[in-house]
Amino acid sequence: MKNEIRYKTITSEGMGQTAQNLDEFLASGYYLLELTHGAGKLGLPIEDCANRHYMVAHLLVSDSGTAATLQKERRVGQTLVLTNSNNGATRVYTRTALLSKDGAAWSSWTDLGAAVTSDIQDGAITVEKLSTAVREKVDNPLRPLFIAAGAEYNDSGVDKTKTAPWGEQVTHKAGHYYLNGLGDITEAQMMEIYNYTYPFYSTGFLSKAFRCQKETDVCTRTNLRSRNFFAGQNTLDGFLQIESVCYRNNAMEVLVLSHESRALEVKGLYNVLYDTYNLKHLIGTLYSNENTSINFYNCKELLSFNISNLKNNILLAESSKISKATILFTIQNATPISAITITLHPNAYARLANDADIVAALQAQPLVTLVSA
Repeated sequence: MKNEIRYKTITSEGMGQTAQNLDEFLASGYYLLELTHGAGKLGLPIEDCANRHYMVAHLLVSDSGTAATLQKERRVGQTLVLTNSNNGATRVYTRTALLSKDGAAWSSWTDLGAAVTSDIQDGAITVEKLSTAVREKVDNPLRPLFIAAGAEYNDSGVDKTKTAPWGEQVTHKAGHYYLNGLGDITEAQMMEIYNYTYPFYSTGFLSKAFRCQKETDVCTRTNLRSRNFFAGQNTLDGFLQIESVCYRNNAMEVLVLSHESRALEVKGLYNVLYDTYNLKHLIGTLYSNENTSINFYNCKELLSFNISNLKNNILLAESSKISKATILFTIQNATPISAITITLHPNAYARLANDADIVAALQAQPLVTLVSA
């Protein structure tokens, strides 16, 4: 039996017509094919069969073009369904030809089953079709970087409860990052935090690091915790200079200036927080070598900070919400050599001045006095 294609159309009675190659099927319609699959060139999308197997295949031919007589840009499509005589697999293949006066220019066959990567059609793989693991990496390629820098991501699908550095129970929302006690950080906010604070996170340069002087300045909700102790970097008389570190940064809610395991020895505290309206918590202990007064000016939301070795006055006139723990720590860890005052917002003074623990701490530090603004 010679290598040929016997076929019939949907309206034919029997296999009375023959062809030598699938390239000959240009008229739109449905064809039932009988193929002798030997060493001949039938235009099939599979390898030849040495055993000359007999196959029956289905071919659907579609057609498109213009209404003009010359049929410009006419295209013919073929969809072939067959059972491979080599491996028994049933597959669906497609290809397209552009017709011109020189004949039909056929594209390569495409296996819709995509047995190998080269068979995948352009545009066939969409984000929706990717596996969950791959989609996650495509949608959020920088997430491992943020996690390595200290953030946590909640991919559990449910909210979690975390204990913030200041002891409060906070919610780590599903699909959000947690960093420095904030559990509702979005992907965009996390990118801002990383881009904005990484230079200081990696180099230890802190003086004026997070200040915002212009409306165009990027100001973020929190900052990354440094992996070093800033030893010997940007120091003044052996102490780290942090003057104006968060000057007029109205977006900052939690500021991290030191490691939890070691106090940061600093100078420049007199201007460290100025017009930082939304700052609530300053994480880490600051060991002060300041001989001038410290003024936390216009820090209306400030709740907590730790300053040890206080030697001069500290002004908290706008911080009505300041915590008892903060004032207690400041009194107990002060080292004055002459009388100093801690000036509180009137509401904070009314709340704390007669607290038993505060009164006992002041009695143990006779050079420290609480006063109301």
